[in-house]
Order: sequence, then structure tokens, then C-alpha cells
Amino acid sequence: NYDLILIDSPPVLGVVDTIPIGLGCDGVVMVGRMKQVTRLELSQAISAHKKLNVIGLVANGVSPTHKNYAYLKA
Repeated sequence: NYDLILIDSPPVLGVVDTIPIGLGCDGVVMVGRMKQVTRLELSQAISAHKKLNVIGLVANGVSPTHKNYAYLKA
């Protein structure tokens, strides 16, 4: 028994394998690389997968906006 299983599937657009994979899942998280995925492509991907339970979107490849950003030690 597992609490969480992550499945890395092929790209959403242009590949039909993602819908059957997603239908077997409780939820789907889409990942899109900034400056490579357009708003139109993202909209098409979401529309093509309305049957799926899209629970989130991850923006990959985001550049930091603040150069002075740092982690605080606990």
C-alpha cells in the first residue's frame, strides 16, 4: 500500500498516452517550462484534459526575480 504514487507521463500535446494514464489517477499535476510553453498551448492542454482531475500546475524553469533572495537557517 502507498500513500502517493507519482507517474511521469509523455507531453500532453501531440501524444495520446496521457489521457488513459491520467484517467487511472486521482489527480493530475501539469508541468510547463516557462518561456517554452505558450499560453495557447497551456490552454489547449487543459481543454484536452477536461475529463481529468487537474489539481495543479507547476511552472518549471522560473528565474529568480530578486538577486538578494536567501534561505534562512532555522
